[in-house]
Amino acid sequence: MNDTAARFWNKPYVLLLLVNTIAYLAFQALAPLLPVYATRFDATESQIGFLAASVSLAALLIRPVSGLLADRGNSKHIILITQFMAVGIVASFIIAPNISVLIALRFFHGFLFGISSTVVMTAVVRVIPEAQMGRGIGLLSVTSIGSQAVAPALGIELSGRWGYPALFSAASGIAGIAGFLAFVLKAQPAPKTGTDTAKRKISRKDMFAVEALGLTVLVIFFTATPSTITNFLVVFGNDRDIGGIGYYFTIYAAVLIGVRSFCGGLIDRYPYRRIVYVCTALCIAGLVLVGAARSFAPLAAAAVLLGVGYGIVLPALQTAIVRSVPEERRGVAGATFYIGMDAGYVAGSVAMGFIAEAFGYAAGFFALCVPLLAVIPLTLGCVEADRRREIRRNI
Repeated sequence: MNDTAARFWNKPYVLLLLVNTIAYLAFQALAPLLPVYATRFDATESQIGFLAASVSLAALLIRPVSGLLADRGNSKHIILITQFMAVGIVASFIIAPNISVLIALRFFHGFLFGISSTVVMTAVVRVIPEAQMGRGIGLLSVTSIGSQAVAPALGIELSGRWGYPALFSAASGIAGIAGFLAFVLKAQPAPKTGTDTAKRKISRKDMFAVEALGLTVLVIFFTATPSTITNFLVVFGNDRDIGGIGYYFTIYAAVLIGVRSFCGGLIDRYPYRRIVYVCTALCIAGLVLVGAARSFAPLAAAAVLLGVGYGIVLPALQTAIVRSVPEERRGVAGATFYIGMDAGYVAGSVAMGFIAEAFGYAAGFFALCVPLLAVIPLTLGCVEADRRREIRRNI
C-alpha cells in the first residue's frame, strides 16, 4: 500500500465510518414508518407532514451551534453524549400517547442528530488528506446510504412482524452500539490555529459560511426531492395499491452506494458545475416517474435515476462548501451544508403535506420539479461568485 493510501485509510477514519453507519441505520429505520405510525393517532396529512419535517427542522435550528461545537469541541465526547441520549429518545416513542408528543420527541431527536452528524463529518475531514477530500466525503456518505439500503426494509419487516414497539426498541439498541463504538475513538480536540480557538470571540463566521450561501441554496433544492420521497412514498404506494414499496429504498440505496463509492475521483477532478447540470436532468426525470407511477416498474426506474443524480451531486456540493473555507472553519462549513440539507427536508416535507392534502401526493411530487428548474441559472451565479472571490484573493 502506498503512503497516500495508508494515510487515507487510517484508524480514526475507519472508526468514524463505522460510527456513522450504525447511527444512520437507527435513524433511517424510522424515517419512512413514523408517518404510517402517526395514522394510529388519527393524524391529518398536514400533521404527518410536520412529523416528517420535525427532525429536520430541529437539526436545522441546531446546525449553527453544532458547527461551533465541531470547530471548538472534542469530537469523541460530543459523539458519545449525543448517541447515548438518542437511545432514550427513540425508546420513548413506544410510550408516546398522541401525535403532539410524538412530534416533540422526534423534534428533540433532530437536535441530537444535527449535532452528531455535523461533528462526525468534521472529524472525517480532519483525518484524511486534503487532496482526497471528495473521495473521503463520498465514502462517508456511502456509509449513510449503506444503512438506508437495509434500514427501511428492516423497519417495515420488524413493525410488520412484531409491531412498532419492537421497531423502536431495535432502533434504540442500534443507536447504543454507535455510542459504544465511539469509546474506541481517539480524543479529537479542535485544531490549533494562530489564536486560541476556544477563547476566540464568537462571530457570525463561526455560525454560517456566508461564502457558500449560493451553494447552500443548491443543496436545499436537491435535498427536498429524495427526503420527501423517503417520508411519503409508503403512504403514496398504499393509496395507489402499489406493492413492494420497500424495494424502492433498496434499489435507490444500492445505486447510491455504487455511485458514491466511485464518484470521489470525479468530484476531485471536475468542477462542480458540470456535475450539477447532469444531475438536475436526472432528478427531474426521476420525480416525473414517481408522480406518474401506477405500478412498481416506474418507481424502480426512478430509484435508479434519483440514485445517480442525488448520489453524485450532494457530495460534490458538500466538498465545494468545505473547500470554500479555511481549515479552522471546516466545522461551520459542514454545518452550513447540513443547514441546506435540513432546510430542504423541512421545505419538501411541509410542502408535500399541504399539497397532498389539497391535490394528492402525485401533485406534490410533480411540484418538486419546479425548484430544480432554477438550479442551472443559480449554478452559473455561484461559479461567477467563485471567480470574483478568487480574483480578490490574488490581488
